[in-house]
Amino acid sequence: MYEVPGRPRAAIKVDQATQGLDTPGSPYTQELYQEAADLQQLKSRGYPVAGGELVRWSDAQGAKRVGLLMENVVGINSKELSGTFKALRPEERAALLQGIVPRRVVENMPPSWLVVTDRTLADLKRIQQLAGRNPVTIVDFQVMIDASDGSVRLIDVSEEAVDFGVASQEFLDALKNDIARIEAILKAKKAALGTP
Repeated sequence: MYEVPGRPRAAIKVDQATQGLDTPGSPYTQELYQEAADLQQLKSRGYPVAGGELVRWSDAQGAKRVGLLMENVVGINSKELSGTFKALRPEERAALLQGIVPRRVVENMPPSWLVVTDRTLADLKRIQQLAGRNPVTIVDFQVMIDASDGSVRLIDVSEEAVDFGVASQEFLDALKNDIARIEAILKAKKAALGTP
């Protein structure tokens, strides 16, 4: 990722193997083009994405480069958040998923859970509704949760990761499980903070 001068909430994602060198026919460059196309199609269908506009420039040596202009979301990746949930004792996870908040979880709540808000849950439920209306399968579904407001953005949509027109049961189940985890985390957070 490269920073964009004067735009702290923007970054340019480039392929690490080529450092963004625009090489026509290169599988790395083609994958970047496909990711940009997929992100734009997801955006046009109403899915929240973290940018994805293809940008080209020449570096100081005159080499042509290409990357994706992305929103630099400051927060936590859903995979990291899921990892903190999975790190709980099995009985604690089970209790949380049943709506019971164990005292030990409240007392030892991971700091990353503070990022989760009612908006996080609402955004994930909106993605679930969109998947029913505008079917899509996202392999390795990941979102960034924005620390400023809890909103979510789809990230890391790589080649062969999106199938438009079909919502696979595997994708829908993964989304349902993510929503259940977020509901449990939100309930634990509210219990820890003493908020309704």
